[in-house]
Amino acid sequence: MAEENSSLVLGTHLVNPLCSRHDHVMTYEENGISWKEEMDTETQTLPAYHCHYQSCTVHYAPSEGYFTVADAPKTPRFIGEPGVNLHQCPRHGTWLYQRGEEKGLGSLTWRCGVDGCDYSIRDSARVGAVDHPNV
Repeated sequence: MAEENSSLVLGTHLVNPLCSRHDHVMTYEENGISWKEEMDTETQTLPAYHCHYQSCTVHYAPSEGYFTVADAPKTPRFIGEPGVNLHQCPRHGTWLYQRGEEKGLGSLTWRCGVDGCDYSIRDSARVGAVDHPNV
């Protein structure tokens, strides 16, 4: 049975989390997306990985999968990246991230982004990546 998403912590040291658009390694941002609800006194924060290649707006968090953000910094809307959030962790019910290929394997590894979880699967299809001939 999947754990409650609100109690899950994003791992801060994911191995080569790839951007779904550019195939570049994303970086962890503890204060990834921050906002304050209209009636709240406290700021809400969603830690996330973020691609910075040419001002890319793609983020990754296990609860949201791969997404972009609209209407920030007010109340952000998380918009899932089309065709990318395909695999979920059976232990947590969260979205897996695309990990950089290991040399010689020729396939992509999808891993759980929840801190301490080692669930992964292999998939030969590289989804979402934009073709950049100069990358």
